[in-house]
Amino acid sequence: MPKVLQKSLPYKVEKYILENGLIERGDHIFVALSGGADSVCLAEILGGLREKLSIKLSAIHYNHKLRGEESECDEKFVIKYCKDRNIELRVGKKRAGEKIKSEEDARKLRYAFFEKFLEMERGSKVALAHQKNDLVETLLLNLVRGTGLRGLRSIPLSRKFFIRPLLCARRAEVEEYLAEQNISCQTDKSNFLPVYTRNVIRHKILPELQKINPRVVEALSGLAERADADYGIIEAVTLEALKKIKVGKTSGKVILDQKKYLKIDQKLRPYLLSRVVRDLGIEKDITSTHFRAVDDMIARNIGKKSLPLPHSLQVKLIGGKIILSILSKGKYERQ
Repeated sequence: MPKVLQKSLPYKVEKYILENGLIERGDHIFVALSGGADSVCLAEILGGLREKLSIKLSAIHYNHKLRGEESECDEKFVIKYCKDRNIELRVGKKRAGEKIKSEEDARKLRYAFFEKFLEMERGSKVALAHQKNDLVETLLLNLVRGTGLRGLRSIPLSRKFFIRPLLCARRAEVEEYLAEQNISCQTDKSNFLPVYTRNVIRHKILPELQKINPRVVEALSGLAERADADYGIIEAVTLEALKKIKVGKTSGKVILDQKKYLKIDQKLRPYLLSRVVRDLGIEKDITSTHFRAVDDMIARNIGKKSLPLPHSLQVKLIGGKIILSILSKGKYERQ
């Protein structure tokens, strides 16, 4: 393999991977390859490092079929790219009947495909090509919508079997690298449409912020990094507290001891409830307002003893126990 220059993007990514333990020798890494600049850049860099890192490199592509012929062109590009570089490729496609009404729907389908695939390829990891600008855009999106410390973390470096080795690089560095190497990629025209909030942040808000501070991407990504470190401490304390108050867990249900719950610091209790909700598989739409309402009901312990929340989640108080459960549609149990 050619020597990697210390100031080059491949060196930067390699250093980032090793410092954060993202990849171990012998790992089978699947690059999530859309055909866009970021994913092609990541595939090129990992392709150049596979012998040095002693990894098996493959690619995985999901066709959402959202953009008609453009989506088909992306798939054809990815197939040719992998064939030219002798990279094994797996392709998934949106099935008939699966509806996509938003970017979030598309993301859910894509990740569901990745996770199902990883169940079959145990021990493998999927490398996602988010870079530093993506992280900052997500942080700003979270701020605008309202968020806490967890939202300030923005995009995590790793989660389960997903890793993001390109989070150390800015979008400009990615584009510069591809231009220097004369590597082509696909362009998603929807990334320029002002109907998407992320595009407004990317093309209007972030450039204005860069006029105030040219290093705003570094500044905000640094904030996300510090928030992640602080959140890690809170999460560790939360998990310890949860061990002491959790008295039962089954599929779709968690039971907590009410008296022990109330002995926990009130400032920590929303984090604890958030953790339980995530353990039940709910990642979005339940906010700090919901958690305050739940905590208030538990603390008062009079009057209303049940509370319905989004995603068919219900919280009930029965005999000194706090029961959080996911109900079938239309099965809300009233007290």
